[in-house]
Amino acid sequence: MYRYILNRILLMIPVLLGIIVVISSLMYFAPGDGARAVLGPDATEEAVENYRQERGLNDPYIVQLLRYIGNVARGNFGDSYRTNAPVMDDILARFPNTAKLAVLSVFFGAILGIVLGVVSAVKQYSILDKIASMVSLVGIATPTFWLALMLVLLFSVRLGWLPASGNYGWKYWIMPVFALSIYEASFIMRMSRSAMLDVLRQDYMRTARAKGQKEFIVIMKHGFRNALIPIVTMIGLEICQLLAGAILTETVFAIPGIGKYCYDAIIARDYPAVQGAVLFSAILCVIINLLMDLLYGMIDPRIRSMYQRTRKARVAK
Repeated sequence: MYRYILNRILLMIPVLLGIIVVISSLMYFAPGDGARAVLGPDATEEAVENYRQERGLNDPYIVQLLRYIGNVARGNFGDSYRTNAPVMDDILARFPNTAKLAVLSVFFGAILGIVLGVVSAVKQYSILDKIASMVSLVGIATPTFWLALMLVLLFSVRLGWLPASGNYGWKYWIMPVFALSIYEASFIMRMSRSAMLDVLRQDYMRTARAKGQKEFIVIMKHGFRNALIPIVTMIGLEICQLLAGAILTETVFAIPGIGKYCYDAIIARDYPAVQGAVLFSAILCVIINLLMDLLYGMIDPRIRSMYQRTRKARVAK
């Protein structure tokens, strides 16, 4: 197991290097002038040229790329053009808001999605199954930003029950969490239903019923546990997506998270901020994928025994 973890950590290095090369190339060859965007249209050519020289923007592409890789290796993501503060400090200051939004949305979405998915699978082709499937399809097809805008129009503009934007209390989180939870629950519900249907048709489920076990125990202990692997995979992917920054949702509700930070940086052509936000999100996704792989071993004893057999085989050699 430890060797597997070490190998996965080492594999993070080429993945992150590839991400750095891709995002640096996109930022370097993107149209527009970052110096002019920061200084404004009224800045003189001399001021713009001095800014480029100070930031190293006139250096060749390969020089800028190698310099950035060296800085990242030391934990330095550069300084933001807009705030003149270290990008890492800006990201860490906004990360708690994104993490809070992601955790709450996935938590409520997972509970709702798993419950509906399991019930729909057990009651296949029933009225409840048809209604849940239809609602999940609508939830998947509905754009999150449109749902967020409709929530603002209804509960903030028309009814005045909830604040429209900000993060100054628990009321400010109800609409953004609800908008994302509906989307997450729809995906998780479809995956839970599909995984449970596959498990319910297995022979060991009939054997468990033949032994006289209660239906609830058969479904939850023998069925749901064996269906957890694809469900956990889906939840991990959704967490990665939200931790990478729910850009549109954070922008609609003016939540100062990584998503809004990246959006503002793109608009202002703040290239170090964009690079840092994308790279930080990539690191989080790689770490979450590693944790999901380790969680598989805790859920499924077959995966855990596979690690143990591999270790014994290596020791025998």
